[in-house]
Amino acid sequence: MKVSGAGGFGFRDCNFSALSALSGMTEHFETRPPRVLTSEERKARDAARRSDAEQAMREHEAAQKAFHANRERLKAERLAREARQKTAQG
Repeated sequence: MKVSGAGGFGFRDCNFSALSALSGMTEHFETRPPRVLTSEERKARDAARRSDAEQAMREHEAAQKAFHANRERLKAERLAREARQKTAQG
């Protein structure tokens, strides 16, 4: 392989025989028909998805509350520090 001046590779000097060997892999790929779910399986899947979504929302809300509480704490500390600096200066 030849390295060109711009930091890239000169592809005309490359050996692409490995790529041509891999290209035949998709020719024999067989697709499977989709699995048909029963109504019980569908209900169970939907319940699990709903439960996962509710858990994710609870975790997100808890993270948001923690973030905002921390932000307010830091803001109060900053304002107190700035007030102390103003009284010390003047």
